[in-house]
Amino acid sequence: MKKAMILIAVLLKAIPLHAVEYQAGVHYIELDNPVVIDAADGQAGEVWAFFKYTCPACYQFHPSLENWQMNADPQVVIRKMPVFQPELYSRAFYAAQMLELEDAFHLEIYKRLHQDRKPLRSLEAFAELAAQYGADADEFVKMTKSFTVNTKVRQAVNRAGQAQVGGTPYLVVNGKYLLSGKMAGSNAGMLEVADYLLAKENPGLTE
Repeated sequence: MKKAMILIAVLLKAIPLHAVEYQAGVHYIELDNPVVIDAADGQAGEVWAFFKYTCPACYQFHPSLENWQMNADPQVVIRKMPVFQPELYSRAFYAAQMLELEDAFHLEIYKRLHQDRKPLRSLEAFAELAAQYGADADEFVKMTKSFTVNTKVRQAVNRAGQAQVGGTPYLVVNGKYLLSGKMAGSNAGMLEVADYLLAKENPGLTE
């Protein structure tokens, strides 16, 4: 009897808790029409993080998302996608990304909106801010109007529609699973569900 109880305990420990905790329709939505992802060789997963600068929840979620991204498996691609906001904010985000501005620029936009209550209202205002982080202001404005940025802005909007994203912050894992803070229990909880889904799709990943 004692040996049987020990064996049961060992087996229970071997079962991932997430397998019980996270269920489709409860903690995440499995999309009826998954979005096709062009995965690169060696890529083990892809997560889209939909956000908007004017969203207080996105601002609060930002540190958790950044920490999660820094510690994510290098085989997992994480793409931030700005949506549901004035287009100039999305253009500024992608221009900064193309010019490889540090994350402090991204965070500064959030701070100006949610702490200073001083929204940036023109591409020139964004360019002035970018210059403080080492970018050339004229090059920044030019980049916001580039074909590449046009494509990225349009793609983010299209993907949000395809994945049935209804707000921010939302996550989409591998183009198949839609996550919201409400379903996951909290915005930070979305990251745990994302880890579970990534591991479910690719058992070689550690949770």
